[in-house]
Amino acid sequence: MRLLESKVLGVPCLFPCFQYGYDQSVEVFAECVLASCVLDDAAKVSLMQAVNDYGLPGLHAAFRGGRTDTVKTFVRSVLRSGLSVADQFTLLEACDHEGQAGLSAAHEEGHVAAADAFCDLVNASQLPAQLKLRLTQA
Repeated sequence: MRLLESKVLGVPCLFPCFQYGYDQSVEVFAECVLASCVLDDAAKVSLMQAVNDYGLPGLHAAFRGGRTDTVKTFVRSVLRSGLSVADQFTLLEACDHEGQAGLSAAHEEGHVAAADAFCDLVNASQLPAQLKLRLTQA
């Protein structure tokens, strides 16, 4: 449990994995968190968000950096997580401290491949149509 919650200089250990595109590490971390019988859903969401000290979720950093494979890996993990639709929405929206969604950041930075991959996965998911629309509007 402590390993999953560990931070370096206030930054969750998972955050650099999003930031630098270590998609396999993101996948393994998500599997460990989601398989935990000790963590409640709120703790799972908090760990998977991997928010840094500036209020930036890990997925947002992956979008901003154009880390397409990391975005795809994380989205797939969230969509098969068994978390509530509301929790999945929170994780996938990946809003920063100013309320900007991760998808908007990808568009702002010109990372079309990451944005398209995200939209394709969300649109193919079992999420309610209204949430799909909210998640895919940048």
